[in-house]
Amino acid sequence: PEADPMLGLLELKLGPGEILLLTTDGVEESRDPEGREFGRGRLLAMLASALGAAALARSIEGTVFVHAGDAPQHDDLT
Repeated sequence: PEADPMLGLLELKLGPGEILLLTTDGVEESRDPEGREFGRGRLLAMLASALGAAALARSIEGTVFVHAGDAPQHDDLT
């Protein structure tokens, strides 16, 4: 059997208090009912004020869903 092709390889060592944030573009592109995107700036601001990885994940999830409100989403949110 053939092996799956490797898309990328990353070796990274994080120090105490450092966070690696990986999201799909659907997080930044999440739109509110008026069509405004959540945006990278807002996501980076949340990262800068993070109190830990678990708290950051919960905060991003909650803030994106509040931002989107009842607007239909056109992309995944991962």
